Amino acid sequence: MDLIVRLTQTHRQKDETGDPYEECIRDADVLDIYLSGVAGWKRMMEPHRQRLEKLSRELGFKIIEAPSGGKGKT
Repeated sequence: MDLIVRLTQTHRQKDETGDPYEECIRDADVLDIYLSGVAGWKRMMEPHRQRLEKLSRELGFKIIEAPSGGKGKT
């Protein structure tokens, strides 16, 4: 239970490096925002761009840029 509480409290600190559990939750959060195609995802992702780029290399996917106007992914 303590682990879940800690992960919930720290998952937004994506600019920090934590233990493997924290990193997994942070990565999942970044991927969720990107893959869900939320309108304006690029603006939302800019603070976490390095984490997304690292994930794309590790998992072997290409980042598709949002079109002009912030309408989400193409």
